Amino acid sequence: MAVELKTMEKGGVEPYASLTPPADMSQLTNAESQWLVRALSEDQQLRSLGRSARDSDSELVMSSTRTEAAEQAESRHSSRAVLEVATGLLVRKVVSAARAVIERFRAGTHHGLYPTAVEEILREFCLAHLGAALWSGMKDEAATAFRSGDESPAGAGRYFLDRFIDAVSVPEPKEVTVVGHGSGVLLMNAFLAAFDARRGSAGSPLPADFRVRDVVALAPMCTFPELASTLRRRNTAFERFRMFALTDEAEKADHLVPVAYPRSLLYFVSGVLERDPNGTSAAVPLSGMARWYGSGQTAGGAEAEEVRVVANAEPHAFVLSPGAECGARSHAQFRTDPGLLANLQVMISG
Repeated sequence: MAVELKTMEKGGVEPYASLTPPADMSQLTNAESQWLVRALSEDQQLRSLGRSARDSDSELVMSSTRTEAAEQAESRHSSRAVLEVATGLLVRKVVSAARAVIERFRAGTHHGLYPTAVEEILREFCLAHLGAALWSGMKDEAATAFRSGDESPAGAGRYFLDRFIDAVSVPEPKEVTVVGHGSGVLLMNAFLAAFDARRGSAGSPLPADFRVRDVVALAPMCTFPELASTLRRRNTAFERFRMFALTDEAEKADHLVPVAYPRSLLYFVSGVLERDPNGTSAAVPLSGMARWYGSGQTAGGAEAEEVRVVANAEPHAFVLSPGAECGARSHAQFRTDPGLLANLQVMISG
């Protein structure tokens, strides 16, 4: 492992990128788990980490292990006991992470060996849970931002929606284009849902035939069910949909944290921060990741297929970048890419 990491630090080569796991990968057996426990227990680097878990009060990644070790040791005054327990806990967490990595390869939700291992280790040491809680909180705030009536206190989202409805409730309203980028697509989804609800409410001042003309999602940082829910409002809340996303090659090259995590922010959200329908931290496909749109792709269930059908319905509904229509090679470049801005200008003026 140390050799692989040094190779990445020097030449930018992802650790273990050349390894190709077998298509029929089996589950980790009890015998293999026991062998791994023995091998890790004898590893001096891991024992050094166990010593850090015992001694360090500043390393967040070690805090849960250090606490568990102290609780399980026979005596808090026994430094050796705490060290042995801390090392044992680290070994069990690493083995648990290894088992999770294998299961993700079996399920087809892995992000490559090294990035997936980083993601699962973060889960084991509880850092993923903290991030997932913050991410869930952001999503909840976006979902409730535009609610009106007694559902939630009046806020900026509700004020904006009221003023937006006032502006388009005129005899000849202007045509409207709505653009969401990254996590902003969550807010865009909430806006369209609230707008659609207002259109159908009794006494709505909106013209009966008014729709948002274009909805544009730039690398949407939302799940397939979340985007599918918005796409079902086509022809009621809006008319046309278009999405721009990085190619998977560009997505992998847009490193969130060089060396430590050689994947993009969307990969990180998908592999660490998202949760399954039961609220459990899990690897969840995101609608803004090109890897889920390949020929014959079935991941993501029925909602993902809904999105794929819409994305493939028209020649320019789903644009991959870099390409002829957009040259962005990272998520940050979507904001300034000349090709993308020219596309938006054509949509707005056309």
